[in-house]
Amino acid sequence: MVDQLLGAQHHTVFVCEIAPKSGPGRAAKVHYHPFEEIYYFTSGGMRGTLDGKDEVIETGDLVWVGTDGTHGFVNERAEPACWVEVQSPIPPTSDAFFFPDDD
Repeated sequence: MVDQLLGAQHHTVFVCEIAPKSGPGRAAKVHYHPFEEIYYFTSGGMRGTLDGKDEVIETGDLVWVGTDGTHGFVNERAEPACWVEVQSPIPPTSDAFFFPDDD
């Protein structure tokens, strides 16, 4: 929706969808990175791991992840999960995502 191709210099905005029954290894594996993210859930819900704590995320919830905060999501439900995501600052072009399980 908004990124460097449109001239954005400080943030990106896009829409994501994770398929139903997307469990560990099929959704967003726990990771961290050197930028912040905000997720606004527009439909469905997820189980999130946010800084090591399990959270149930529902439609209408807003999730903020700080710089280097660990986070990951799985969709255990029968319907897709959708959200609007904002990243700031714009992620680096390489070495932007780190996975604690791979250390």
